[in-house]
Amino acid sequence: MGKNRPKGFWKDRENIMGELERVIQNLEHFPSHLELRKEKEWAILQGIRNYHGGRLLSFRDEMGYPPRDDKPAGFWLDFDNLDTELAQVI
Repeated sequence: MGKNRPKGFWKDRENIMGELERVIQNLEHFPSHLELRKEKEWAILQGIRNYHGGRLLSFRDEMGYPPRDDKPAGFWLDFDNLDTELAQVI
């Protein structure tokens, strides 16, 4: 956080993965976009957005980290699923 990097640093996927590993060690899990923002890791997010298609999750997959939620994409958009899950905790 807050370090000057050499020109072209963020173009290299390995550099971004190294920076993500540093954050992962601190958080003890692969960070979400929101967590990177809370940690003030703006440069990582900018590097991913500017040079690697903006897909943080593509780095998670490439680095071999599992999804944090075992629900399929769109699961939470279905009201029946939401109702069922909420009923378990209310």
